[in-house]
Amino acid sequence: MSCKKAAYQLKDDSALMALLNTDAVLKTFAGNFLLYGGLLAGSADGNLSGEERDYLIDALSPLYDMPEIMIQCMNSPQMAQDSMAETLEWLKEHGGEARIPLFQALSCIIAADDALDDREKAFMDEVAAGLGIDPEKGEEMVRRSFVSDME
Repeated sequence: MSCKKAAYQLKDDSALMALLNTDAVLKTFAGNFLLYGGLLAGSADGNLSGEERDYLIDALSPLYDMPEIMIQCMNSPQMAQDSMAETLEWLKEHGGEARIPLFQALSCIIAADDALDDREKAFMDEVAAGLGIDPEKGEEMVRRSFVSDME
């Protein structure tokens, strides 16, 4: 199973990338969402795996020139959590259609290591609620992130 091989890639979503490239504020909040959310989701099980980190870098690369530096600068889980709460509020109110592909990208970060921990699932449930995404739809998107290599 691998999200990288068969599921959603933010940089391949031409409609979303076109939107982000015409709305600088949305692009900033999308980058913040993936940075804070990716770090929090990936480490919700106690460990940001190498695979999760690599996928996070891939997800951030269309939004930041040096995603590795952005990840290194975010060294406080509390800072990420506080910033994520503000980012969720803004995206829920102003994110529109961008909320779904951003949630998909975040789902793929946790799927990168082929393991879904209960703490990761709980975090993603909170994120879906914070974005105003129907809980069942959010759960389905997370499940779809765990796709078989055989598919």
